[in-house]
Amino acid sequence: MLHLLSRKFVVIVIYFASLFSLLVGVSSAMGSSTADVDNQQTLTSANACLTEIPQVSSSLTKFPDILVNMRFIDSRLDPITGVINTDFQMQENNSSPVYAQSITEGAEIGSDYYFLIDSSNRTNPLVVKEVLNAFQEIMVDGKDNVTIIDNLNNSYSFLARNITSKEKFSEAIQSLPDLKNPDFYTLYSAMKQVIKEVDQNSISCARPLFVVVIAGDVTFENPSYRGFDYTNDVNKTFAELVFIHYGSSTNYQYKSFAENLRGQYIDVASVEQMSEVKRLVSTIGN
Repeated sequence: MLHLLSRKFVVIVIYFASLFSLLVGVSSAMGSSTADVDNQQTLTSANACLTEIPQVSSSLTKFPDILVNMRFIDSRLDPITGVINTDFQMQENNSSPVYAQSITEGAEIGSDYYFLIDSSNRTNPLVVKEVLNAFQEIMVDGKDNVTIIDNLNNSYSFLARNITSKEKFSEAIQSLPDLKNPDFYTLYSAMKQVIKEVDQNSISCARPLFVVVIAGDVTFENPSYRGFDYTNDVNKTFAELVFIHYGSSTNYQYKSFAENLRGQYIDVASVEQMSEVKRLVSTIGN
């Protein structure tokens, strides 16, 4: 058994014939492990996430000559940077701890984006397309993964699913209508499907994960009163929520929903008023 030890992180890895799988507290999926953190920033928990199987050069490789690729995030899912090999110690079975030979922070690993768009008469489709275009500009071609779901007929439909090319993302955006739908739909069932997709496909914190909701008024009000409680479901994932409200004044229900899930909330009144969206997207892209 190989242990990676630190004052900040504890990750337990089991060694089987030159292959590594991660022992996770809640699920058996390889890729993440939650650990306690104790530092001067009053954080209560953090995550050290394997972004790929630890690398060994050959079957003759001996401990501790192992390259460990990790991603570190705090309790608000913000990246923790500057972790170096002397921040970590490794231990095999009951051997004396030694410093990690090489700790590589996850870089260029790609991100997962799940877009939930309101296609009803409460949203301007041109605003929806502009928001998606802003994200398309920061997409890392061949690495990022994009899924787009709408709320057609108070249910859901996939407009794009697990696409990894900027060209395909652009084509999906261009295929969206320019004219407002005359009908009204809610987002409840579609949001449930988004959470299901996230839960099935994003089983670890190895990649940044964003759920972006673009919605007009009324379509997502008081979900708990309608039997939908998303809070616990979203909190079980490593998703970062971005709630973009089409409207000129703050929708405090939407804002509260986003903030209760460690998310961000933005109002967009028109296609010409995209500065806040672009500012937010630029921070994600960096």
